[in-house]
This record gives sequence, structure tokens and C-alpha cells, in this order.
Amino acid sequence: MPRTLDRVAPGLHVYLTAAFCLVATLMIGAADWVVDPAVRLFPLYFVPVTASAWKLGKASGIANALVAIAVWETANHFDGHARVGIEIEVWNAAVQLTSLLAYSLLLSKLKESLRIERARSRVDTLTGIANSLGLRERAETELARARRTGLPVALAYIDLDGFKVVNDRFGHEVGNQVLAEVARVLQRVCRQTDVCARLGGDEFAILLPTIDAVAASAFVARIVENVRETMAKHGWPVTASVGCACFEEAPVSVGALLNRADALMYRSKKSGKDRALVETVDEPVLVVA
Repeated sequence: MPRTLDRVAPGLHVYLTAAFCLVATLMIGAADWVVDPAVRLFPLYFVPVTASAWKLGKASGIANALVAIAVWETANHFDGHARVGIEIEVWNAAVQLTSLLAYSLLLSKLKESLRIERARSRVDTLTGIANSLGLRERAETELARARRTGLPVALAYIDLDGFKVVNDRFGHEVGNQVLAEVARVLQRVCRQTDVCARLGGDEFAILLPTIDAVAASAFVARIVENVRETMAKHGWPVTASVGCACFEEAPVSVGALLNRADALMYRSKKSGKDRALVETVDEPVLVVA
């Protein structure tokens, strides 16, 4: 179904899909009734069952399979041709139903497996937050929404200061602990609408929908402060340099959003580390927590 349909009426596509499957099943049954019995139309019933199981889920696929068998059996029973014995009729119906149900269940399982795999491919395995792909997909959605609504959007780009020292001094296992702890800090600071992601190595990003430069400045100050305090508790010489790009009007692409925030982060790091640089309408503002 088109994405615009989902936005206008989120549940409408469910009813339309269910109606399509029912009508298609009845039409196949009607054709099965009028054509010569030598013409095998049963495989056509797999079409609505496929649409139902794939679009609406396992329960819908099973229901459509039951309807298909009922329609098929009705069409064959009243087609006016000589019938076989009742035992054979029941056996044939059971075999056909089993094939439809098995197909529906396998298709539903396949879709669920693909959904889980797709979700996993967008999550950073070390920290449990989004990865670069997950962030980019959410950013595309948020930028499109910002263009429609005219609301601001921002992105904070975070690089850890001193992370190489931790790896060299304590080893990569401790380095992984640092990354996981930073991810927890960022999630604790974030709003529910924000998207926290690890881009790779010791670089993180937070997508901030509907936030202006003033609120973004306070937000990144909390990031810098919380990372510093948490790392100090563990005895890790790690701080955060942050660049935050704020846009009153959504940028043309996710790449433009990331590149601007990345450039600000490097300027923040060069200015002394353990601080943030926030881009406002007038000029970048340095934030030291």
C-alpha cells in the first residue's frame, strides 16, 4: 500500500487488504464453479492466502486459508458434475487445507524472521543503540516531517576524547565497556523522541527532532557533563567533544546534517576538548559544561 495511505488512515490498508483477499477468493471460487473440472484452479487460491499472510499476519493467513477451502469445496460440490464418495471429498479437502495452512504459516514465519533480521541490522551489537544505518533511516523520516511541519531539527555529533589512551592502557575489553557506558549515558539524557546511535569506533550521534538552538545548547551541555562525571567514577580518562548542528529549516539530505555536525565536532575538539559547539542562526556558540 502507498505510504500516503498509511499516513492518512493508518488502519485503512488493513481493511482494504482483507477485502481484496476475500473478494479474490470468492472470484476464484466462482471461476472454479463454472469452468470444466479438468481445469485445475486450486493453485490460484494461494494468491489471496499469500497477500493475507504477508500483509496482515499469521492469523489472517490461517483465516483466509479456511475461507479458501470452504469456497473451493462449495464450488466443487455444486458444480453439477458427478461427485466422488464423501470419504474422498473429506480427504481431498483435508489435504488441500493442510497445504494452504502450511504455506501460510511458513510465509508468516519468513516475514517475521526478515523483520527481526532487518531490525538487528540497524542496531549496534556492542551498545544496543542504533547504528549508522538505523540513524540514517530515522533521520530521513524526521527530515521529511520537518519539511512538512516547518519545525526545527538538530543533530549532535559526539567523539570521545582520550578513548585511545584507555584502549592502550587498559585493553580493548575495557574500551568496549567505555563505549557501552557512554551509550547508557546518552540514552539517559535523551528524550523519548530522540534517536541515539553509535556511528562506529568512539563516535556517536543523537538526532534531535523539534529542538531549537537554545534547548540544544542545554542538551549538549548535559551530555558533556554526564560523560565526564560517569567516566571519572570509573577512573577512565575520557571526555566528550560535541558538535551540534541546528536547522530552523530541514537540510536537503541526511548527509548534509551529519557533515555539518561532524565539522562542528572537530572545531569543538580543536578548541580544547570536553566541550560542545552549537551552531545557531547567527554564529556557533561554544558550550563548556
